[in-house]
Amino acid sequence: MKGYVNPKDIEFAFLEEMGQISVIPKPGHRAVRPSDLNLTPPYAGIPAILVQDGEIQDNVLRLLKIDREWLWMKLTASGVTRDLLANVSLALLDANGNIHIDWNNDPTQGAHQPQANNLRNQIKQSLKKDRSLQEPEFADDYLRPFK
Repeated sequence: MKGYVNPKDIEFAFLEEMGQISVIPKPGHRAVRPSDLNLTPPYAGIPAILVQDGEIQDNVLRLLKIDREWLWMKLTASGVTRDLLANVSLALLDANGNIHIDWNNDPTQGAHQPQANNLRNQIKQSLKKDRSLQEPEFADDYLRPFK
């Protein structure tokens, strides 16, 4: 349940009041942390939301002292044009100054796919992602009433 297959790898296990199980593994079986290797990972921070549901978040831009010109330069470099802005679910700015784009209609997180923009294709993609649905025609049968 906690990721340990062999009980011999566990030093202590506790059943908490709320029904949760807490596990303390033996030293040789715990996950390696950066500090174990004398590494200091770079600060990741919390990403800032610059675009949400196709709308530029001007209040965030003001807080970060970023202008729209800079934002459009970054968005354009990431494949977002003014025509496609409405298809951007989220545009995030990370602590390193990189922009990450989440498209509304792209379950694989690639470039904008106009053919996937309709509800039928979105549902079909969602059903195909479910590993329990191995039959390729299942999505078509499920959606047949909506044709």
